Amino acid sequence: MKAVTIGKIARLLIIVAVVVILAIPTFAGIESFKIKGGADFVGTEAIYELGCMTESDLATNIEDVTNGESGYTIVAETESGKKSSPIVVPTKDLEDFAAGIKSTYGNGTVTLLKPDGTVATQQTIMGRNGMTQYVYTGVKLTESLVNMVNLKVALESVIYEKRSTISDVQMDKREDSYRIKIEIPYILFATALADGAHSKIGIAIGVDYNSFFDVKVRMDMPLERFVSNASGGEVHLPSCEIKKATSEDPITYDGDKPEYKELPIQEEIVVNTGDLDLSGIEGTGVTIGGFGETDGGVRLEVRENGTIKVMTDDTAGLVEAFKQSREEDGSLIINLDGGDDPIVVEPEQMDSLLSMVDELLAAHPEILDIYPGAGGLSS
Repeated sequence: MKAVTIGKIARLLIIVAVVVILAIPTFAGIESFKIKGGADFVGTEAIYELGCMTESDLATNIEDVTNGESGYTIVAETESGKKSSPIVVPTKDLEDFAAGIKSTYGNGTVTLLKPDGTVATQQTIMGRNGMTQYVYTGVKLTESLVNMVNLKVALESVIYEKRSTISDVQMDKREDSYRIKIEIPYILFATALADGAHSKIGIAIGVDYNSFFDVKVRMDMPLERFVSNASGGEVHLPSCEIKKATSEDPITYDGDKPEYKELPIQEEIVVNTGDLDLSGIEGTGVTIGGFGETDGGVRLEVRENGTIKVMTDDTAGLVEAFKQSREEDGSLIINLDGGDDPIVVEPEQMDSLLSMVDELLAAHPEILDIYPGAGGLSS
């Protein structure tokens, strides 16, 4: 999923930038539409948020700009605002260099400078932290237009035509541009893609021009736009199967965690990922709530064989297990295998996740007879 879908969100961001341009009505003024840099109007400053990327991500982002050339430097800044003097970027062994920067500056920021001392730019910046992917780009306009236009953008899931928000897109105004940042929780994105032929990725863009008028633009794209088959031929989209245990047909845990061996599973969603590439996240497992304990919970696993399983041992089913696992503020804490810091899914994201899971359950007639509650579960 990371290489072929999450990675291709970079392409989606380019579409976001173009739609932003097209969404601003022409009577905003011809002068306002003069885009600086011509074809380079899509891009952003090479400023890296260390808390949103791994050492490998940092090295890759730097390499995308420097291409192994000398003369580049970085200025690092701690979370408390203390800046370093310019640090020379090596032409090789960038992974070791990035590891040292991450170790020294924690969750601070790094700014990459060109040999002439100006801030470098690049079309997209990619990063990840635990079960979340981050993608950055920007759109360059004019200072007058940036001052007059306020933008609100969201990345959406459309499953069986039911629309849910995957994440709100952060739009930061610069002097003559907007910096765009999308935060993509894997668990929401995987759910959005689960029933491939019936899944679309959407963009919603709201444009407020100087408090004089506002316009909303939506664009939905079928999942096949984000899946490619390098060898040509037919593209295999993800497919989804919903299973619910019965006394005649019980389900037990069949993964690699010995502590869950033979644990009765009450309901599960099994996603065959088709031509999606899981490189980088295969073998990932997380627990939510009291999975494997008396009060039940949810387990998500990305299997080596190209499947994703979301399962619950709660007799009330998946949606109720997610609900019961939520914190008092509505958020969800995801515990990663391996002891890494837990991940928090925000309340609004949880509302979307429940909506998407609800729609998947309702859309599969194979479970309706044994699960009459399917549909409307997230209300």
